[in-house]
Amino acid sequence: MATAVEVKSPDHPAAEVARRYKRGLTAFVQAEAEVAAAPDPALLAQQLTVAFDGSSAWAVVQAQPLGGLAVATAEALLAAAGV
Repeated sequence: MATAVEVKSPDHPAAEVARRYKRGLTAFVQAEAEVAAAPDPALLAQQLTVAFDGSSAWAVVQAQPLGGLAVATAEALLAAAGV
């Protein structure tokens, strides 16, 4: 995420690498959600990826640990998905 923000241009090769990485992470989470029989694995994967990115950004900007906030957020998303 930091790479994409730093290079500014979505056409920059580094931005494409960042997108490829993020797509891979989301695909991994989706595969795990499918194994867990989530009703909408693609949506859950996107939600968890957004939570991951947001948690990472929050921790960096606030310069402090999350104190379990990311785990609680993921648990809430998983519970809402019935997983």
